[in-house]
Amino acid sequence: MPSAEDIAALRIRYERVKRNWSADELAKQMTDAGCPVNQSAIWRIENSAPRRKISLDEAVAFAKVFGITVDDLMWRPTADAIADEMAKILTELQDWQGEARRLAYEIGRIREAAEPTDLPEWARAMAEFIDGLTSPAGQDQPTSAPAPHQQKSSAPAASAPQPSAPPPHPAES
Repeated sequence: MPSAEDIAALRIRYERVKRNWSADELAKQMTDAGCPVNQSAIWRIENSAPRRKISLDEAVAFAKVFGITVDDLMWRPTADAIADEMAKILTELQDWQGEARRLAYEIGRIREAAEPTDLPEWARAMAEFIDGLTSPAGQDQPTSAPAPHQQKSSAPAASAPQPSAPPPHPAES
C-alpha cells in the first residue's frame, strides 16, 4: 500500500502536469505562495526513492498553489479526472494534426510552382516528407521530417502524389 508521502507526490505531479508547469515553474509558484522550494526538491518529491519528505508548511502551500485542499492533496486523482485530462490533450492533439495537415497542403501547393530539379536536396527531401503526410492511408509514411541542413543522397520519387485539396480536420470526419 502506498504511503501518504507517495500519494501526495503522485497528486503533486498530477496537478503540476495538468497545468503544464515544469518543476521550476512549480518551485516559483511555491516561493510566491510564501514557501520557497527549489526545482530539485520538487523533483525529489515526485521521483526519488526514497521520496523527499513534505513538510506541513509545504503541503499547505502546494494545496494553495493548486487551488485544492490539503485533504485533496492526500487523495489520488480519480480515474475520471485523469480521463478528462487525457481527453483534453487528445482534443489538442487532433487540433494540432488538423493544422499540420493544412500547413502540409499549403507547402505542397507552393511546391507545385517549382520544378523538382530547381529545389535544393533538403527541400526535395522535405517534399517527400510532406507527400507522406498528405498521402492516403495505407501508404508508407515517414516518421520524422528531415532537417533542412541534412543532405539526402537519393533523388525524390518521380511518382510522389501531389495534394489536390486539404485533408479534412479529424473532427469533420
